[in-house]
Amino acid sequence: MSNRENTISSQCFFEGRILRLRVDKVELEGGKIGEREIVEHPGAVAIVAITQDKKVLLVTQYRKPMEKELMEIPAGKLEKNEIPLACAQRELLEETGYMADNWKELLAVYTSPGFSNERVVIFLAMDLSRTLDFPMDTEEITRLDIIPLGDVIDLIKENKIEDAKTVAGILAAKVFYEDETN
Repeated sequence: MSNRENTISSQCFFEGRILRLRVDKVELEGGKIGEREIVEHPGAVAIVAITQDKKVLLVTQYRKPMEKELMEIPAGKLEKNEIPLACAQRELLEETGYMADNWKELLAVYTSPGFSNERVVIFLAMDLSRTLDFPMDTEEITRLDIIPLGDVIDLIKENKIEDAKTVAGILAAKVFYEDETN
């Protein structure tokens, strides 16, 4: 039995640089009519970049919706027709000044499926090298920290890392490392 909602009509109320807001009129099970406010997003990538000595690159940036700085893994929005791995490589370099020789797709997550179709593909980047001639994106990023993986797990437990893609990515990376070492 499916609880699928059949779309009766769809109307766009806002279209911006990053997202689009539409309201769908839907028919629910039993014939009841409802409305769904949906934020359309082009998708994004996030990168758990880990050094040879198991330290994680974390960026801090101000997030206006929360009115505070958040510590996060590097991430960015997919451009039109951009391949997620190419986006991840570009974002890692732009936000940290690092490149990676070894990439693995860890998982993909829907960030807020109750109202948005945003899907974030999370990569593990290893075998890092610093590219000194490439400046970090200082308009967005206020700080780059390189923290041992175990300490990052502690920051998650202490609720000092609140960003969902970062929590999901770090925990997935930890599982990957445990699987590789056992």
